[in-house]
Amino acid sequence: MTTLKEKIKQAAGYAWAAAAFAAALAALSSHEGIGRGIAATGLRISPVFSGGELARTINRKGYSVFIHRPVFDALLREKKEGFVQVDWGPAEALPARLSETLDLDGDGRAESILELETAGPEVKLRTEDCRVGPAEKPLLVEKARTVRLYQEPEPPSGPADMKKITVRITLRKSCAAVK
Repeated sequence: MTTLKEKIKQAAGYAWAAAAFAAALAALSSHEGIGRGIAATGLRISPVFSGGELARTINRKGYSVFIHRPVFDALLREKKEGFVQVDWGPAEALPARLSETLDLDGDGRAESILELETAGPEVKLRTEDCRVGPAEKPLLVEKARTVRLYQEPEPPSGPADMKKITVRITLRKSCAAVK
C-alpha cells in the first residue's frame, strides 16, 4: 500500500512532467527556426490533422477556394472512409453567402454543391454521389502555423497563412462502404 508521502511524490512528478511538456510545446510553436530544424529531419504533420496536401485552388472574385487531396490515411493502412478538406479565404473577403459546385475527389466531374453561410458559419451539402457524406461543422481558423513547418523556405500564400473558414466532407472509397 502506498503511503501519503509516496502519493505526493507521484503527483509532483506528474505535475513536473506536464509542465515540462507544456514548456516544450510553447518553445516549439514560437520559434520558426526550431520548426524548420525539425522539418529538416523529414518529420511531417499527419494529413489527418493538417487536412492533406493542397490539390486545387479555385480563384474567385476577392477570395479563393482551396480543395485538399482526399485523406484516407490511418496508422497502418488506408481506411475505407476519409475526408476532403475545403478552405475558403481570406475570411474577411468572403461574401455573406456563397455556393460552390466542386469536384471533391479530383475525377474531373463536379459532383457536390456546398452552400456556405459565413456569418454562422453554416454549411449545407448537396450531392448525387453516394461516396460523399455529410459535412462537418465549419470552423473559422486563424493562421495554421504548424502546417508551415514543412514548407520551405517560406510558405506560399494560401490556407496555411490566412484567416479562413474550413470544412471537412466525408468521402468513401466506394458506394459499397455506405451500406
